[in-house]
Amino acid sequence: MSNNHSHRAGAYYWLAPLIGAFLAIALLGEPLTARLVLAGVLMGVGLLLHLAASRAGAAWPSAASAARATSRPTSG
Repeated sequence: MSNNHSHRAGAYYWLAPLIGAFLAIALLGEPLTARLVLAGVLMGVGLLLHLAASRAGAAWPSAASAARATSRPTSG
């Protein structure tokens, strides 16, 4: 399994609580609240952003590249 696929699988894994909440609403008659709807929207947007970034080839920066990006040039 490549790194891209593991990121995608991880993104879907974090949707499990939301799916469980919606199943409870559908199967057990739990009330649909504004907080649940807001949580679903935010999780959906986050998932779409994550998947769009992984399709575009974006990668998390390594610690070394982050250190290079924040280091100041020395005058010599």
